[in-house]
Amino acid sequence: MPTQLSEQARNILQLIAEGYTFEQILTDYSASHIQTAAHEALAIDAATHPSIHPPNKRVKTNVRTYEVWTEKEDSLLLERVENGVSLPDIATELERHPMTIRRRITQLGLDEF
Repeated sequence: MPTQLSEQARNILQLIAEGYTFEQILTDYSASHIQTAAHEALAIDAATHPSIHPPNKRVKTNVRTYEVWTEKEDSLLLERVENGVSLPDIATELERHPMTIRRRITQLGLDEF
């Protein structure tokens, strides 16, 4: 577990703190550098404050974003929406991003639920 930020992460986070836009930061660093800096900072924060950072048990919800919806998934989605299951819970179950779930709900005309 890291105990301090790398120089690159510190530089990126300093730019963010100073109000630079991501477009400006991206002239010197890649998106993956920015992501790594955020991960470093969160890892250090979690090590410093473990009581406010429970273990991450989230399931990736964007694994199937571009896959075609099956009839079975549509039926399951309808059932979950009718039963008032939350968007994040449906997303986790179907392994799709919550916005993908929201878009499919709209496409199926389920917005009234």
